[in-house]
Amino acid sequence: MDSRIADSVIGDLEELRRRRSGSAFRNRLWFWTTALGILFHAVGRRIAAGAAFRSPRSASNGIGGDFCHAVRLLRQHPGFTTTAMLIFALGIGANTTVFSVVRAVLLRPLPYHEPERLVFLWNGLETRQGSSHGVMTGRHVAEVGRQNATLESFAAFTYWDEGSKGGSI
Repeated sequence: MDSRIADSVIGDLEELRRRRSGSAFRNRLWFWTTALGILFHAVGRRIAAGAAFRSPRSASNGIGGDFCHAVRLLRQHPGFTTTAMLIFALGIGANTTVFSVVRAVLLRPLPYHEPERLVFLWNGLETRQGSSHGVMTGRHVAEVGRQNATLESFAAFTYWDEGSKGGSI
């Protein structure tokens, strides 16, 4: 686009923006969507000019024509465009949030010097149905501490289970 034509178009848009009623934000939004639509249309026309079929109504006028058509449709339906942009923004935000949580919880290494050396101890119970894991009480923890010959250090923790009164490990 020739710079004189571009200056003229921008001047006309500026004058139309000043004449419009409504909030300043909506007028600026209208101005920039219109200006960008004109720019995309001009770029699309340049791209489409290199295509074999130059008719704007032709279905096979290349990516430039598709781009111009998409921009034209988005400009004709500002409510849909705004909704689509908000949905994209929410999707990107949700994706970022989920990845951040997954990275923090699952992918980040444990905050210990040598996490591969961590072990988990529990009390093994033998029943008629087979073996099962039981809760270690304070007595069990003290006994492990007295008989410990291989562990550098150990700690006990408690958890809360909704189905029972809680327990400790």
